[in-house]
Amino acid sequence: MKTFRNLLQFSLLSFVVGCCAGGAVPFKPEPAPQELSKNVVVNDRQKTVEHLLRSTVAFVDVTGPFIIPNCAGVWISKTLILTANHCVDEKPPNFQYIVQGDLVDKKLREALLLATDKKADLALLISNPEDLPEHTVAKLSEDPIMVGDPMHIIGHTAGYPWTYSSGFVSAVRDDMFGPSAFDIKVVQISAPVWMGNSGGGAFDSNGQLIGICSWVSKNGPQLTFFIHRDVVKSFLRQESFKKMP
Repeated sequence: MKTFRNLLQFSLLSFVVGCCAGGAVPFKPEPAPQELSKNVVVNDRQKTVEHLLRSTVAFVDVTGPFIIPNCAGVWISKTLILTANHCVDEKPPNFQYIVQGDLVDKKLREALLLATDKKADLALLISNPEDLPEHTVAKLSEDPIMVGDPMHIIGHTAGYPWTYSSGFVSAVRDDMFGPSAFDIKVVQISAPVWMGNSGGGAFDSNGQLIGICSWVSKNGPQLTFFIHRDVVKSFLRQESFKKMP
């Protein structure tokens, strides 16, 4: 395998009928309704969701003929993928991932681990530049994150690829203790999230990234916790990234 660091020069920091009545008129048959293809986007919400689906990857395990999503990741640039540290912890530095459409062709792509932060439960990978898929890039939100804000969530819930769900911000917690994240700032979201969502994003109504899925609590219904956007920004500003070729 070629080393991706020798293939790239990038900068991380450069881094959403009416009807009428009237007199009699000659009858004119209406044209037959056209059947919409499954890929037609018919409203702004669907446009946003389609954008988010294309900004999300699936990290996978391969068992015989089966490709099984185990974690999600979010494109934050042309080549960089953000995910949760516990998705890549204690594993080799090379990871296989797929994007939408790859399952049909059983095409596997490759990404290299660049950096991790166990405390923040965040990790950054870079895709093989010789095999970059078409995708969209998620932008980090600059807006305040408020309780009650609606959220779009993309992941691979229980192994079902590219599952969309929605929810609301339940709380913003500055010093939360979780399985992987210790005394870290998180966004608590009420949404149907489960294994397979780890590393995936929560996005605001403008389609901007507000957090990365870290863990769920079994102590109550729909208690899900995402690493806060501010922690993500701090992680991406690390000095070590500036020295990368």
